[in-house]
Amino acid sequence: MNKRRWIFVLTLLVTLIVIVYVFIFAQVGETSQQSLAIARVQFSTGHEILVEVADALSEQVQGLSFRQGLEDDKGMLFTYDEKDERLFWMKDMLFSIDIIWIVDSVIVGVEREVPPTGVNETPKIYVSPVDVDMVLEVPAGWMSLQGIEVGAHIKVTDVRE
Repeated sequence: MNKRRWIFVLTLLVTLIVIVYVFIFAQVGETSQQSLAIARVQFSTGHEILVEVADALSEQVQGLSFRQGLEDDKGMLFTYDEKDERLFWMKDMLFSIDIIWIVDSVIVGVEREVPPTGVNETPKIYVSPVDVDMVLEVPAGWMSLQGIEVGAHIKVTDVRE
């Protein structure tokens, strides 16, 4: 009877561990696939791009990590309540991007064609040139292709689905 009880307790424990693991794994999957608000960014040059808006810390930490790429004319806009120095890196990124630094709706800096970090490399830190309140990530080369430069203005409008 003792042996039977031991097997029952062990089976129950393993089952509980599996259930907890599946629950946690499912939660992680949900947060990494969360649906972000969509906005339209219009540039003073006449170009526009649709963006996912990352305004919560958890969304900003996740960013574009682990994604396979960005479609043309799509991006991610990081918005902040306060102007501050912003630090970005390419940890867990799988593709190159342009990083656009924005303050008061004016582009104040661009990091062009920023490559992903290699497997055994220490991620390089990209620092905003001044305190900013928005950062836009777009496909690598998009800024040059559109001819958009520092000094261009942007307008962000919500897109209701």
